[in-house]
Amino acid sequence: MHEPSVAPQQAASEPAAPADPDQGPHHGAGLGGAPRRRRRLWLYLAGALTLVLAGLCVAGAVKSDRDADPELVSFVAPDRIGALGRAADQAPAQAMADALGDSGLDRSVAVVYNDSSSPGRRVLIAGFSHWALTLLSPDHVLDSYFADAADNDDELGDRFDVDPVRRGAKAQCAEVLGEAERTTECGWTTGKSAFIAFVFIGYAPEDCAAVLRQIVPAVVHNG
Repeated sequence: MHEPSVAPQQAASEPAAPADPDQGPHHGAGLGGAPRRRRRLWLYLAGALTLVLAGLCVAGAVKSDRDADPELVSFVAPDRIGALGRAADQAPAQAMADALGDSGLDRSVAVVYNDSSSPGRRVLIAGFSHWALTLLSPDHVLDSYFADAADNDDELGDRFDVDPVRRGAKAQCAEVLGEAERTTECGWTTGKSAFIAFVFIGYAPEDCAAVLRQIVPAVVHNG
């Protein structure tokens, strides 16, 4: 299966700070004419990456009780997930995938899907798996993710829990207020070693949970 936006495999024990995927040959390219929306997702993920770096610092200072081989996950980006089809323009997602790979996060994904059941609806997905997340609680990961939204001048509605699909995982969403297109941000974590950011554009908040339930088992795999 052709999966160009999944970050390439490369060995690295400690990720470096990710490069800004908005800088470079794809700078300014929009997703459906919304470059600000594209940049917001990448900024959220960059904020999440700092959690990994913080976890590595803690790991170096204290002896962790984690297993020698924590339960990491792998990602795939299938061409179709129900009504979702991979967008023809994956350039912004590929730029993020390259940044993740360059940061040493060899288990990562970045992809954009269009919803064929409703033109204009689309879902942006970006995530990674790394053992340093085992040092952080799911609540800490999600709190940091949504706090980053506030730091980027977004006004969010109330956060609400959604079905995380996998046992032990946790997922929450919040609507971004004041947008021309209805937009909902969601964060998902296994509670062990993986995190995914979702941006649902054109969806009512109450509709995102059902789509997330389809995406997670299609994209996240053990081992």
